[in-house]
Amino acid sequence: MNELKFNSQVCTDINQSQRLLELGLKPETADMYYHEGSEDGAGNIEYHRNIRTERDNILFPDYIPAWSLHRLLCMLNYDNADTFNIMPNLAYEDVIATISLRIGCGAFNKEYLKQ
Repeated sequence: MNELKFNSQVCTDINQSQRLLELGLKPETADMYYHEGSEDGAGNIEYHRNIRTERDNILFPDYIPAWSLHRLLCMLNYDNADTFNIMPNLAYEDVIATISLRIGCGAFNKEYLKQ
């Protein structure tokens, strides 16, 4: 029996999330988050990924915000037609680079940025 392997990225990884925070995105715009879990056998901290719900509306200080690709595209104001046309080659790094460019030229929605 062949074992299915899922390689798709559900949301920004921790490094990508840190970059978005450094660009000025408000943590509360994230639709997911990471929180510290247990240590693995090598003493490394394992992080667990969760979806934000109404119950998780407050991000605790030790939570790391994370964004799904869909959320990032919504923040870039891509509509469904645009998203469908660009999806085959779309990667988180490309979307983050676009967000960075738009912030740099003042074309990113300021509602999503820290003051």
